[in-house]
Amino acid sequence: MKVFVIIILIFIYCLSMSAALYYIGNNVVDKPTIGLLTHSPMLFLILSMLLFRGFTKSTHIENQLYLIADFMIVSFLFLYCLNNKGWLSGATTKLLTFNGLNVVFILIVLTNGLRHGIFKKK
Repeated sequence: MKVFVIIILIFIYCLSMSAALYYIGNNVVDKPTIGLLTHSPMLFLILSMLLFRGFTKSTHIENQLYLIADFMIVSFLFLYCLNNKGWLSGATTKLLTFNGLNVVFILIVLTNGLRHGIFKKK
């Protein structure tokens, strides 16, 4: 059950980051709102992952999902900082593509797990 919660948290993170990046790219909202849209989901995902890691025993699949979530957060922060400094152009498109690839990868892992019975109770 914890695996599904982690996957849902990652989906929500990808969706909220994609929405925030869309608003950044189209200059729809002001800067404080953009900060709220990007930092709130990231804080929620980080706190959730820390709570899950610290208070529960993790399986191999859960550890892999934790690594995916960590990589998503670090890569977003890295590209976001480069874009803020003006050292990287078109970071919004790169981040949207990155979030889309993460969603597709997680869907593939989830469907294979369901198909081959990884999530079934033994």
